[in-house]
Amino acid sequence: MFGVSLNELLQKLNTPGAIQTEAQFEDVLFAINQRLSVGDPISSMRENLEVLRQGLDHPNLKLRTFSLDHLARCSPSNSGRSFLKETGLLNTIVTTIGDDNISLASKAASISSKAGTLVLEDAECANILKQFMPLDSSIVDISSVGLRVLDMVVDIALGSHEQFQYCWDQGWMSPVFTVVRSTEPGVSPDPMHLLNIMQLLEKLVGKEPGIVQRLSSSEGEAGRVVKWIIEAARSWNTQAGAGSADPAVAALAGPEVLRLLQLLLCPLPDTARRTAEDIAIIRQHNIEPIFLEILQSEERDEIKQEAALGVIGAIGCSQAGMEWLLQSPSLLQELRDAFMSSLPLLRIGSIYWLSFMLQYCQDEDMTEELFIHHLSTGQDVGTSPSALLRLANNLKNHSQKELRGQTLRALEAMADLKWGRRELMLCPGLVKWLLNRGTEMEKTGMEWKFSIIQRLVKHPEECSGLIGDEEYIKLNVYVREGIFFKESNVTVAVADKAA
Repeated sequence: MFGVSLNELLQKLNTPGAIQTEAQFEDVLFAINQRLSVGDPISSMRENLEVLRQGLDHPNLKLRTFSLDHLARCSPSNSGRSFLKETGLLNTIVTTIGDDNISLASKAASISSKAGTLVLEDAECANILKQFMPLDSSIVDISSVGLRVLDMVVDIALGSHEQFQYCWDQGWMSPVFTVVRSTEPGVSPDPMHLLNIMQLLEKLVGKEPGIVQRLSSSEGEAGRVVKWIIEAARSWNTQAGAGSADPAVAALAGPEVLRLLQLLLCPLPDTARRTAEDIAIIRQHNIEPIFLEILQSEERDEIKQEAALGVIGAIGCSQAGMEWLLQSPSLLQELRDAFMSSLPLLRIGSIYWLSFMLQYCQDEDMTEELFIHHLSTGQDVGTSPSALLRLANNLKNHSQKELRGQTLRALEAMADLKWGRRELMLCPGLVKWLLNRGTEMEKTGMEWKFSIIQRLVKHPEECSGLIGDEEYIKLNVYVREGIFFKESNVTVAVADKAA
């Protein structure tokens, strides 16, 4: 098979009856793959251009997929993108985005998104994409293929600030913002299309710096997005909006719009910081009653309550937001109630957001006030255990993996703060627990604990002054021995040597 030329191999693929079995077909694909995989990918594909071109148009799905997989190696590089454009292969790939086979179409969309704005600037490609998704498409009439194109556009926009600006200026993202029409009287969008566009909006809100101010200062539907998110959260999640909302849509999109609200307040992972101006824009809409009603509801919808708790947590992930949180007794009460809750979802959620607040707020005085003065005491100030003791009890009394993981994550965030290290060092029995290698059986737990100790030993004078030189040396030894050190291994080795 390796002695057969590429043209002969292609002739075999295109001649009916030339390949009788699946095994024979796989052999042919393997032989072509060997030839295309030799040397520089671009040079190899240039030499075998006709094979790839015909492969993309072949009726056999495996060969089409095979051809796309090879062309995917081009899109990340400038030379590769140029090759795709000059050979016309980019047009064929873009056309494949509309294929009935979802796997093939998604692969084509992924390759196209990696080509960046080139795929939108090329006139032929742009015309193909606009046939799939006219720029005046809305949440009411956009097709499934249009949603695929829109997803690709959002990925391109998030590739760089310049790409975002291009997509914004040229109107490629306009269909995303038509989500604001979904709550207008008489409008009934497909619930799944609504959910898909909301998830695309989550991508934009969660990763693009300055998006809050950009949206708020825009004209048209983009300028209504921030207000829409808040009003949709009210309409789909509270009694005030119950009469105007479609129950099916509210059940599906209610938690999702709360997650959108979280991202407006705090993009995660840490791709951007929300400024005081961003927080002020959101705060003026009086959002507190929305998630307070959800958390205080007797219906106990845990999914919505977890999402509502996340909004409170997201508020505290910036300095301006933490100031807002500390000024609101109602928000603090709900956060404290969740922190002490017997419901695992709420307790784990509160600890999850606590670690992000400690990490992102960047104001140690405010995070200390939150932790020491607001999470550490319940109604009975004299008898309620400290917040740190509650966290320590999670580790001593609970085996639930997620609860332990989030608790260790919060302790790690504390270890990066001066007041946090003081609390950790002075908590009764905590240093002894940290030094005990037998407490964590899971790999992730061992890694979290090691990371906490690693952070502590970076501050020798501070830690020695709190726990003494002897205990500090033990922490240092723990780090030198590594994450997975087992004392029993040393004991066995010594015993064997003695024997």
